Amino acid sequence: MKKTIKGIAAVIAVAVISGVLLAGCSNNSAPKERIGIIGAMDAEVKSLKEAAKITKTTKIAEMEFCEGTLKDKDVVIVKCGMGKVNAGICAHTLINDFNCTAIINTGVAGSLDNQRDIGDIVVSTDAVQHDYDVEAIGFKKGEIPYTGQYAFPADEALRAAAVKAVRESADDIRVFEGRVCSGDQFINKKEQKEKIIADFIRGYNAGKRGKSLSYVIVNEAGASVYSASKLATEEYPDLDVGERSSASIARRLQDPLSELVKIDPKAIGVGQYQHDMNQKRLGEVLD
Repeated sequence: MKKTIKGIAAVIAVAVISGVLLAGCSNNSAPKERIGIIGAMDAEVKSLKEAAKITKTTKIAEMEFCEGTLKDKDVVIVKCGMGKVNAGICAHTLINDFNCTAIINTGVAGSLDNQRDIGDIVVSTDAVQHDYDVEAIGFKKGEIPYTGQYAFPADEALRAAAVKAVRESADDIRVFEGRVCSGDQFINKKEQKEKIIADFIRGYNAGKRGKSLSYVIVNEAGASVYSASKLATEEYPDLDVGERSSASIARRLQDPLSELVKIDPKAIGVGQYQHDMNQKRLGEVLD
């Protein structure tokens, strides 16, 4: 039981987003330490509520703020619901109504790095909004206009405490530190992940490691048609159709024109569903 509670305490400490210390009080005395813990879903706060000694529950804006103690720490635990608006309202309420001096947002998240696995814990170095975009009026993607605010850094002391808590109480769990990219979207496509990496991770890693992550996106239209052709079989007799398709895409990066001339224009123009169109008419227009 003791080990379980220690594990839960570690989970609290290792929020998957910024834990930001909030300064300020109505007088000159230091504010009493109080930690607000936010989760978007019931499953993300259920075990925390069960482990805590809840003394009072207050409902505000359809959110239940549960006050109490957890491992002798004064806490307020709340499920905010999904979305940045809900998280913002919840954080504001924790600060204004419950006088929290630190906020931790904990929960499950997807990874942009294939080296991260299910069950790993990520402690944020900072957080950005990957779907916030006002570039059209001259601001950096993710930047809040007229504030200069782009990334929200986590508190150094809380970060160090979070990592230490995991390593000392759950040495079988891997813990990492890195940037958290948050947004009101469900990311389930490779193209979406690649865009977030390009916009928010590549430059960040360059600053942290002294080198950048680089990649190129190549249009694959018609590659499947080429891979099954007689020419592809002659060029790559020892490869299967999937490998021929990959080779064709790679060679397009080196010399696009010499590779694309091997493919019927009908396949390049409208991809693998060109047969949904009138073939005679399509051929006439392209010729």
